[in-house]
Amino acid sequence: MFLFKKAAKNNYEYYHLISGADLPLVSQDKIHDFFDKSPNKEFLTLILDKNNDQKIADRVSIYHFFVKICGKNTKNIFLKTFFQYIHV
Repeated sequence: MFLFKKAAKNNYEYYHLISGADLPLVSQDKIHDFFDKSPNKEFLTLILDKNNDQKIADRVSIYHFFVKICGKNTKNIFLKTFFQYIHV
């Protein structure tokens, strides 16, 4: 989180979160070129664990239509409660 806070001061378009299991197979120039050609897109890879793969799959496998209406920052309690009720 410390590195994200520092990087956020530079207003980068993308943040690459690479774990110890990742190995870049192309040059930095090719990686930057790829992201320059793909503006406003997000790329995410999930490695599912057998213990919680169904829980994760349930969260990411369907599109949640009402997330903007009934999300954490929703001020309209009636709408938030209604959409949370029908979503279950």
